[in-house]
This record gives sequence, C-alpha cells and structure tokens, in this order.
Amino acid sequence: MKGFTNNVTRLAIPETVWKTIKAVILPTIAALVVLLTAASSYADCGPMAGMKFPVVKLPLVATANLAAVGGMPNSESPDSIVGLWHTMYTAENSPFAETFKEWHSDGTEFENVNHNPAIGSVCVGVWKQVGVRTVRLHHLGFLFNADGTSAETFVVEETDTLAAHGRSYVGTFTFSTYDVNGNLTGEVKGTVAATRITVD
Repeated sequence: MKGFTNNVTRLAIPETVWKTIKAVILPTIAALVVLLTAASSYADCGPMAGMKFPVVKLPLVATANLAAVGGMPNSESPDSIVGLWHTMYTAENSPFAETFKEWHSDGTEFENVNHNPAIGSVCVGVWKQVGVRTVRLHHLGFLFNADGTSAETFVVEETDTLAAHGRSYVGTFTFSTYDVNGNLTGEVKGTVAATRITVD
C-alpha cells in the first residue's frame, strides 16, 4: 500500500480526491464483488444446476424407516401415501434435490427442500390417486435472486407408486422453470425415491 500511495503522490492526485477514493470508490468496488459472488452462487446452487451440497445424513430418519407398518398413525396405511417422507430426487445419475415431503389426506402436499432459503426452499402441491397405490402430483413454487427479488417459478409434475409394505415409494418427475413473464426457461427429468418417516 505504501508503494501505491507513493505512486499516487507522484501522479499529483489531490488529497481530497484520494480521500474520496478510499471512502467511496474502494468500498463500492468491494460491495459489487460481494453482490456478483452472491449472484454467481445462486446460479451455481439453483435447482436447475442440481444439488451442489452434500446429502445430509439423518440417523433419526434411518431409525424410523425400520418401524413396522402397524406403527403408522391411523391416517396412514400401507396403501396410502399420506404422511411424512424423506425424499431424494435424482437426475442424470446425480442428486438433484433432497426434501422432507408431507402428503395430506385432503389432496394437498407440502415440501421443504435442502436448498438455501434465500433462493426458495418451500413449495406446495396438489395430488390425486390415479391407480393402485399410485398418485399424481402437481407441485409449484417460487425462486429468488440473491437480492430477494423474484427470479423464476417452477412446476413439478410427478407420478409415484407406493411399495406394497407402505414404507417407501418410487416415481418419476419433470421439473420445469419459467421466467417472471411465464416463459419456459428449462426442464429437468428424473426419478424419485422416498422413505416414510414415522413416530417410532
């Protein structure tokens, strides 16, 4: 910094200008670097880029998966998807998303995704039975820029089939994103695998 200051002195920059550079311009440049880094993080970590964080190890969920079917609440049964699930989405042989998903008996659904809440981590949907232990889900949510402004919306079309024992299901999904004007901006297709979470 001393050498830089000496060079500036040789250029005969007035002290008032130098104070302005130190007080305004340098902090502004630093702030822009932070904002650009945040924007880059959103682009790298957004759902369309796939999951850029490790899958979380959940020992309590693993224990619950061993519960007998008879331990399910009355609102759940081996033939019903109603309940709480640990869900993994995979696209192109890579993890795409990890979620906690609730299927409700009134045909609604709620999901909390393992994404930074700043870009959007909560989404909702509606579902209906379409076959034996098979359901179809229409699911949607909002995505945000690093500064909190609206970036995109997304829609997930999903079909899942419950295993005969009722403790897991598998399925397929299509994840589509739209800009704020409703134009399709991207699409990802993949598979779903979920395990039921129970009290015991």
